[in-house]
Amino acid sequence: MAATAQAQTTVLAFDDLTPQQFGSNLVYQGYVFSPRYQFRIVPPGTLPHVSASNFLGITLSDSLGGSPNPLYRGSPGDNGLLHVSRLDNQPFSLDSLTAVGVLWGVSSSNGGGWGSSASGLASFSGPDWTHVSWLLFGAGSGDPRGFDNLSLTAVPEPGAFWLFGIGLAALALRRMAQGRPGH
Repeated sequence: MAATAQAQTTVLAFDDLTPQQFGSNLVYQGYVFSPRYQFRIVPPGTLPHVSASNFLGITLSDSLGGSPNPLYRGSPGDNGLLHVSRLDNQPFSLDSLTAVGVLWGVSSSNGGGWGSSASGLASFSGPDWTHVSWLLFGAGSGDPRGFDNLSLTAVPEPGAFWLFGIGLAALALRRMAQGRPGH
């Protein structure tokens, strides 16, 4: 009987986070979001075409929904970058995301590259998006662009399952040895 690894899919919807701005790392559900400049948890209704839920906004704009942005540190035309990796540094796969606004692009540690021209659901598959160590999201200046419902699947650590299997085999052998007469 072989031990099989169970992949764990997590959908990051950001709805349980308070709308706020970040200039440093955010650790959320086992993933680390590291900004080049800044990013925000953006509340519903901030953009005309987004009203249902919070989303993770990546922006370098000096305004967001008409409010001045005191932490603006980019220069016009510069790009906001957001690096995403697992807290435990293990590989993961990008399954899907909902682009909010026109997301400038997403790249992966495996050479994947994707850009959106409109809001909506995007699905990912293939070697460029599986077993990655990081993702890099980018957005230009202007209205906040970002993503919501980020679906990521943690890739199980194969070594741990081998150790689990070896442990089960050892227990089975020990139990069989104890069942023999004279032991």
